[in-house]
Amino acid sequence: MYKPQIESEEKLVFGKLSASISGVIEQCPEYFDGDLVVTLADSTPLTSDMYEGFFQLHLISFRPHTSSLLIHRASVHTFLKHFAFYGFDELYVIRNLEEVPRDLKLAHFTTDRYNFNQTVPAEFVEAFQKLGAINFLADGFGTNFACKADLKNKMLRLDGFE
Repeated sequence: MYKPQIESEEKLVFGKLSASISGVIEQCPEYFDGDLVVTLADSTPLTSDMYEGFFQLHLISFRPHTSSLLIHRASVHTFLKHFAFYGFDELYVIRNLEEVPRDLKLAHFTTDRYNFNQTVPAEFVEAFQKLGAINFLADGFGTNFACKADLKNKMLRLDGFE
């Protein structure tokens, strides 16, 4: 597991799993305890008009943000239960939606571009900090993750490691 230098009150770990985002949702629901910033679904930046009916049907509280959707904490588990993740998806779990900078544009860190077992780009670390993120997932060919150190063992168990 790669350990880049990052200044944070909480220790963070970074890595890449063979498990998908759907696998993390199923096996580690506590990973998603916070608000959500969903930046990609099936390689496509999200807009509210793409999913407006879905959000209304499931009573999911959200707001659009540049090419992302911000999901309020109270709706996160409903969103995760009903949304279909097919691969090349990306999301951040954050502390507070109200602190997301209005003009923040996010690059994408799916596994076809980066392998967090080898390196974590400085641009990712900067975005993670600006968002006030606590966890991150991006899949494709495996799943890049960044999370609080207390979730490290649970993440490794998803891939059969202790």
